[in-house]
Amino acid sequence: MRELEIDYAEIDGLQSVFNELIKRNNLFDKHAGVYLQITRGVNKRVHYFPENINPTNGMVTEATHSSVLGVKNGIVITCPLSNLILPGITRKVIMEICAAGKIPFEEREFSEIEMYDMDEIIIAGTGSEITPAIQVRVFLFVLWPDHDSSRQLICRFRSIKFQVLSFLCIQLAAYKQVD
Repeated sequence: MRELEIDYAEIDGLQSVFNELIKRNNLFDKHAGVYLQITRGVNKRVHYFPENINPTNGMVTEATHSSVLGVKNGIVITCPLSNLILPGITRKVIMEICAAGKIPFEEREFSEIEMYDMDEIIIAGTGSEITPAIQVRVFLFVLWPDHDSSRQLICRFRSIKFQVLSFLCIQLAAYKQVD
């Protein structure tokens, strides 16, 4: 936080707090860490950063702050959850959409080389929602309408989002009437 010029007198005590968290969760002998988010204030959450897909040990795990999914022959593929990636909410919704729509889905590792041979690459996250990638490094992916899986997932995702927002608006209206 010193680098961010945030004055927090107890910064040195955080290490002992983190160690205690790891100890209480029996994670000392495992590959574990503590994620700390620091903010200078409240602002709308947006993610307009370039996505970088940096494979871990040659395998595609995730992008900068989003899940990476590949599509090959109509099968949606993503790396299984592990201690190396954060479980994304959008990724989870995609899995539910695939299950409900009988869209084939596989959780398995795929390599960077295999990624370049995919029919589609999808970036999924809070800010990007479901976005087809058109280029990864120097490799180009075909644009619409050939992104059939991406288009299906986007349409279903937006439908779910609309249903949730409609439900919340109804609940808010009912709450205001009671108040």
